[in-house]
Amino acid sequence: MPSNTFSKASVEKEMAYSLTFTSEQGEQQTVELSSELSVGRTNLNDVILNDQGVSRKHCRFFVGDDGQVFVEDLGSANGVQVDGVNIAQPTAVSASSRITVGKTNVQVVAPERSRPVRRNSSAALARREAPVGGDSNRRALRRRDSQEREEAPSRGGAMSRRGASSQRERSQSLQNVRAKAMKPTSRGKLKCISGPAEGETFDLNVKPRLIVGRSSPADIILSDKSVARKHAEIYKVGSFFNIYDLGSAGGTQVNGSPVTEQQLCPGDEIVIGDYVFLYTGPGDLNAGGGGKSKAKFVLLALGAIVVFGMLGLALFAEEEDEYVETAPAAKPMAGAHREDENVDPMRLLGRCKALADVEGEQLNFKEAAQVCAKVLELDPTLTEARALERLAKREIKFAEVLEEAKLKSSTSQDDAAIELLLQIEPDSMAFSQARQVFRETTERYAGRLRTQCLTEFKSGYYKQAYEACKRHMELTCNVEEENKTVVKNFKASAKRLKTSDNFVCPESYRVFGSRVVFDDSNIERVIQRQFSNATVAKAMIEYYNTGRPKKIADDLKRAKAKNPKNFSSDVDDLILKLEVIDGRYTSGQEGILRSDPARAEEYWKDAFEAEKSFMPKDIESALVRDMKAQLAKLYYTQGEELMKKEHYADAFKVYYKGYQLDSKNRNLLERVAWLEQMASKFLRNDPGCESAQLAADITIPKSGVNKRAQEMLLDYNCL
Repeated sequence: MPSNTFSKASVEKEMAYSLTFTSEQGEQQTVELSSELSVGRTNLNDVILNDQGVSRKHCRFFVGDDGQVFVEDLGSANGVQVDGVNIAQPTAVSASSRITVGKTNVQVVAPERSRPVRRNSSAALARREAPVGGDSNRRALRRRDSQEREEAPSRGGAMSRRGASSQRERSQSLQNVRAKAMKPTSRGKLKCISGPAEGETFDLNVKPRLIVGRSSPADIILSDKSVARKHAEIYKVGSFFNIYDLGSAGGTQVNGSPVTEQQLCPGDEIVIGDYVFLYTGPGDLNAGGGGKSKAKFVLLALGAIVVFGMLGLALFAEEEDEYVETAPAAKPMAGAHREDENVDPMRLLGRCKALADVEGEQLNFKEAAQVCAKVLELDPTLTEARALERLAKREIKFAEVLEEAKLKSSTSQDDAAIELLLQIEPDSMAFSQARQVFRETTERYAGRLRTQCLTEFKSGYYKQAYEACKRHMELTCNVEEENKTVVKNFKASAKRLKTSDNFVCPESYRVFGSRVVFDDSNIERVIQRQFSNATVAKAMIEYYNTGRPKKIADDLKRAKAKNPKNFSSDVDDLILKLEVIDGRYTSGQEGILRSDPARAEEYWKDAFEAEKSFMPKDIESALVRDMKAQLAKLYYTQGEELMKKEHYADAFKVYYKGYQLDSKNRNLLERVAWLEQMASKFLRNDPGCESAQLAADITIPKSGVNKRAQEMLLDYNCL
């Protein structure tokens, strides 16, 4: 996939592309594409398409290194077509490309003009090549320079001409740099004028937000113990840059004063640990920046104000005081530290996080959505606020859907209530209530349908009986055992109507309750319905209980040899599959003996597929259950070894393999749940690309935490 970072020598064109989406009905919407847009059916996307052929998170469009537009499918059900071909990887598109998302056509509109802009990569900014001699030599040189400057006045003529010349050149050079820095420029830069990285310049335009710190994931890496791991953050607000201290131990200073957050102005001196930087770039010279020159200017201005104030008081003291009027409060200067949290995006972001914290005491999604929207209005580059706003809006929507479903249920509009409840996703706060409402609604509705099923069948209205009985079975198949009378009437009605009596439990209802667990009291009934031949059904019941495929295959062979007319050709296929199961089971035993579950599963997966093709759904023989349990135990052991080495992502992959084979294994269940909880804490306490990627790697695909991790990866442009 094309990278979104830029090398030092790379040249990109700043382009303002736009995308035009045309629905099947001819409705159009045009959206500007500056860097990236996600497209899908839900409000979690930048572009929302009301198209049933579009998945919840369908695809994304983004601009690559060379200014080319790309489209990438995000695992959608129907895919993305470019010029009539489904794409399998990020694909370059242009104004002439025919792009189809679901039933929606997409047209790329190229910008009219573009201008070349050179950019440096954040990776290049992060590299530091230490001079020969290391940190100790650098510090010694700094101490020597400092001593020479202090001793220069006392030495006077004793100082050699060469040393004096060198000192004057150094001082003049620094003055020239400061004078040059005072001139506002379009690109923000930091030049290190003292410290281990002296002489290096860092471009602040490579990303909207740059972390300054001692190690990764910092963008500007200052490899010195005086710098915290995440020391400060420099981010763009409009055309200016702000610096924000991230709670570092040593703090961050601007022009000699500790700051929490401050707008940078040309000539500002920034101290981070043992490093001193000079800021050059856009800024308001009247905003209070500019190093020593600005400090002098501020002092002079304050002195003038005091003098004029004293003169004014003297003049007015001679006149009669007729009235007193309170003067309006002075407006704060641009660039001054903003105390009002209503205009401070970083403070508002903290409040936004507190209001959207599902474990916090201040949880309030409606207020969180408003505060997060205000943050983005002040600073659109705060991607964390965008993710929190989406979360809040999503929870608000589900809460509204839940209330509407309750109203429908209370007025006996049961089908409408159930359809609404199915819209609520399992990882939302509203789902626990939705599950309860679903259970109450289906129990009441199923009771009415049962009565209708029996009454209509008894009265001879078989079509009505068929529909009522089938709907009753759909509502109860996930939460209770089937009603024998309802099933009997359903099959009898189907026979009279000459229609199918096949029944499949709705998959969408599964989230509201576990499927009925088969036991010995009803398993025989299910197998007998699967196999119409009584001899075959009896053999399959024995196979389920004993798990001896070779014996059952031999029994069926003998039975068919005695009376071939009683058996169809399907029995030969069944015998062959039983023999495959027996052979693969024997081959896979070698892997179990060597404690190599991957080798065993390589053989046994054929046995699993073979049994799945003839056994009733969700029913497995004693043999397959035992094979899966053996594999799960070995995968758990492997996972524990990886956990000791702190290889969490690799450990999760192994745990999850075992969990998929045997979800009842208590050890695996506890490990998977523990990693899911850890991932949730990572996302909440340390949002960013590193935490999001780790959370995505150690959570069950499409789980609630995994979805949040994937959304954060998109929001922070990590992919």
